[in-house]
Amino acid sequence: MASMEGFLESYRLPFAPFQELIQSTNSLVAGSAALALYLQQHGVDPGFTPSDMDIWAEDTLDLVASRGAYQQHGNLYRFSNFLLKNGFNVMMKCDPRETDYENFHQITHILSYINRDGKKIQLILLREKDLFQYIYHN
Repeated sequence: MASMEGFLESYRLPFAPFQELIQSTNSLVAGSAALALYLQQHGVDPGFTPSDMDIWAEDTLDLVASRGAYQQHGNLYRFSNFLLKNGFNVMMKCDPRETDYENFHQITHILSYINRDGKKIQLILLREKDLFQYIYHN
């Protein structure tokens, strides 16, 4: 697992569409998977195997269309649709107030997905544009 592409293959996720989704939704991969990939990229053995992938994304609203008007789906829909199409199922949806994230008031949704191989993805949506700064400070 020396590259993001190899890591995504282990999750049975196509690299190019995943990359496009991350780039077009103001989101990022964080947590143990990101740390392990970063260390490996720099020739350091992380000493652990990530147990899941965490995706942090800005929670954008769906724009409702009617009678042929343009429709744009929010990030919750876009990520859920992508993961469901690629063999993941929603394992759990929780209220951020009932988790370790209860003090992070900007978090709106936390969803966990799993595929048939037992690979897990946690999607964390929040009302925040600058995700790097938010994660860094919180």
